[in-house]
Amino acid sequence: MFKIGKYTVEEPELEELLKSYIAAGSYTRGDVAHEGDVHVGHDKMMQFIRKLYRVAYKRMIKVWNNDKIDKSTWPQEVVEFYETILNDEKYKPENISDEDLIKMGDKNNYTNSGCVLTYIFHSGWPDYIDHYGKNGEGGIDWLEVTASCYNADERLYLNLKAENTIDFATEFITRCIAAGLSVPMFKFSTRYREDQFIIYTKAEDTEKYLDILEDIREEKPELCEGTENVDQNLGKINGWIGYGEDPNNKRESFTSVREMVVNRFFKMMQDHDINPNKIDEITPELIEMFKECEAKEGVNSDRYILNSDSKREKIIEGEGK
Repeated sequence: MFKIGKYTVEEPELEELLKSYIAAGSYTRGDVAHEGDVHVGHDKMMQFIRKLYRVAYKRMIKVWNNDKIDKSTWPQEVVEFYETILNDEKYKPENISDEDLIKMGDKNNYTNSGCVLTYIFHSGWPDYIDHYGKNGEGGIDWLEVTASCYNADERLYLNLKAENTIDFATEFITRCIAAGLSVPMFKFSTRYREDQFIIYTKAEDTEKYLDILEDIREEKPELCEGTENVDQNLGKINGWIGYGEDPNNKRESFTSVREMVVNRFFKMMQDHDINPNKIDEITPELIEMFKECEAKEGVNSDRYILNSDSKREKIIEGEGK
């Protein structure tokens, strides 16, 4: 285990993980699923999107009118985006249509200013309403919200129930702003999935966002029901928050990298004529094989939840001096 400020991160035990992988025959998250395939409806999601847009619009005005920000360095498409949104009446929060809100989210409106709250649908549906109809019977699967476009160092995972995601996200944004903190990039699904809510943070800011999460759990415990079911591959904080370092390769996720490690491990066992079905105990040789696979995929061989080139480990080492 190690500390992030005042918070202790319990690390997964490698031997237990290997037993689990071998029993399953593949990478597995463990027994973490909630019952049922619940999802939030279209109307509630759009109410939330409108709240986000009001915040984004205010921030855009603030950024655009700030002479200290050098806009000459911005890509032309970003400048055009600001000019279009702020000069067209139809994009004012009180006027914008659901269709335009969705299409705007789909444009991946990232900027280098790090000051604009944006949202991005990850459903593969450029025209969500055309696809599902105005009632949105299918729900919106996955939403990404960001107010900062920096590369994150760490991830915090919450295994929320799907029906709690919108209310939890609203609480999180409100409390970040009230505390004077930037709203970090986060993603969540409105259908149930095991990594229901993911927050991406800078290592130096992680403790601040952990404080926000703990405040929500203390004051709104009903929103955090079931979160004790943490993915076994993650670190565990206070019994309900999952932790993992963001991969150095930003095209990969924490999970996809660990899946590659496990797939490589099974291939290595095959190359050594080791039959997983006949393994009775996790030997030191198996552990060394797995650590070799970790190293080849950029995972820390001593701390499974960190990278081989780990910013958090450097912080830990610095604090130990």
